[in-house]
Amino acid sequence: MSLLTICQDAAREIGLSIPSQVFGSNLPEVQKLLRYAQKAGIRCLKTSAWQSLKKEATFTSVAGEEQTGILPSDFDRFVSDTMWNITDNIQIMGSIPSNEWAGLKGSGYNDISKPKFVLREGKVLITPAMQAGKTITFEYITNEFVLDSLGNPQNRFLHDSDISLIDEELLTLGTIFEYLHNEGLPFAIAGNNYEDRRKLLLENELPDYNYLITGDIFGG
Repeated sequence: MSLLTICQDAAREIGLSIPSQVFGSNLPEVQKLLRYAQKAGIRCLKTSAWQSLKKEATFTSVAGEEQTGILPSDFDRFVSDTMWNITDNIQIMGSIPSNEWAGLKGSGYNDISKPKFVLREGKVLITPAMQAGKTITFEYITNEFVLDSLGNPQNRFLHDSDISLIDEELLTLGTIFEYLHNEGLPFAIAGNNYEDRRKLLLENELPDYNYLITGDIFGG
């Protein structure tokens, strides 16, 4: 599937004329489909931590609390509790809420075995303050949920042939929902269809530890 097929399937469902192209079309309904497909992609990106959008980053700490310039250019948000000081094998908890950070600072928190961090103005603040030269890793969600025909990542659709790293049937259902909702048409069923598939996909992404081993089969 591609942006074009997403918009074509959405048009079929809504009852619109099936577009032969999206980018370059001057038809108002096709331009709306494009806008709503973009909105559906952003909604999917922001509301769920899809495995296909998870990446890992590494940086070397500087001395002090503030670690600047460490966020990748495609950074959207942290995956919770994935930051590790791998030099010392210590987890850095977070990102924590601002009120918790304020409480730690107010109480003079200094437990170096349980450091915590907060994101503020694009900067990562870690308490207790870091020593220099530590290798730190973390997972994050990329904002680039689209690939072009050459496999280059993008943070929005730019061509009819672009494909989504998020399940494209979900984006189709999201496009239908966005169209109906924003055009003042009945949207409840479309919203339910979108949410049901989103939940199913998230359940399928969770690790399943209830697998059989040989002993289970033969009663061992």
